[in-house]
Amino acid sequence: MLIMVCPLFARPHPKPGRFAVAGEYLYFFNGSDQTYFATETRSVPNLGEMPNNSRYANEQEWHSGYRAELAYGFCFSPSQLQIRGTWIPQFSESRTITPTGTEPLLFPAQGQGIIDEAGEVATFTSISVTNTFTFYSIDALYAHNIYCSPRFRLDLKEGLECSNISFTEHQTLVSSPNITHKWNSRSQNIGPVFALASHLNLWRNLSFEFTGTGAVLASRKSASLSFVNPALPEFSSLFDDHRWFVIPACDLRAGLQYAFKICRFCLNVEVGYEFLSYFRGLERISLNDGPNFDGVGAIIATGFSRNDYFNFAMHGLYVQAGIAF
Repeated sequence: MLIMVCPLFARPHPKPGRFAVAGEYLYFFNGSDQTYFATETRSVPNLGEMPNNSRYANEQEWHSGYRAELAYGFCFSPSQLQIRGTWIPQFSESRTITPTGTEPLLFPAQGQGIIDEAGEVATFTSISVTNTFTFYSIDALYAHNIYCSPRFRLDLKEGLECSNISFTEHQTLVSSPNITHKWNSRSQNIGPVFALASHLNLWRNLSFEFTGTGAVLASRKSASLSFVNPALPEFSSLFDDHRWFVIPACDLRAGLQYAFKICRFCLNVEVGYEFLSYFRGLERISLNDGPNFDGVGAIIATGFSRNDYFNFAMHGLYVQAGIAF
């Protein structure tokens, strides 16, 4: 009886032994962190260039994505199997900083503190950066109803997620000569996912929908750093061994849905807002350079390195259309 009231309920719930499909258009804002790439300098007597107050971040923009869902209703049970795919095609964000004023110099704010041949920290007249992302995920979920009334429904979902996040960053440090960096990072994730989906009937066929999803993922990470520095022609790249991590992920969405019935088909249209985040989903290799004295003069680099981890996060609007048949 629960599934037979599908015209009033959220996202098409297929009748027993039947199917439902839905498609979504996503318009998301990139909220990933660690986007600061340049710091303004000021001249201090006897100390040279020192960090100033201004710290510059890369642009953050809106980007399109897509999602498709297929559901099958089990016979003699208010339960269903859902398979969902999400894809945010490759997108890039760029910014160039060229400060003006009496002290137009910059430090690189991430990646590598550059040391010149005199053993002093190098500064630059301009810094450019381009960040490129790609994301996709596939979820398989078993959904079953745990509460149902004429106005409210609550479903519990359990399943498995497979996802991939790719990140590339290009940085150009303008001086004489120029220095360029390229970072690559990839996270391949798999693990259990759990969700609560609720439906509240507001008026006739209009309802409020909320879904909260959490996952604990085994994440296989890889990272690399390559750069071109004429002062260090011997050094070109670093590559991490593949490592496995455990990372959490969450997805929260809320929207308004209108559902209606035409002949034997149950249709719905939904508009809402969604938040998507993978904690420590990406990384960047950083070199900790500094003047290291060998008794004669300063050596250019110490050779120490580390990994900086940061979150992949997006949020924005979604529009869904679905049909149960």
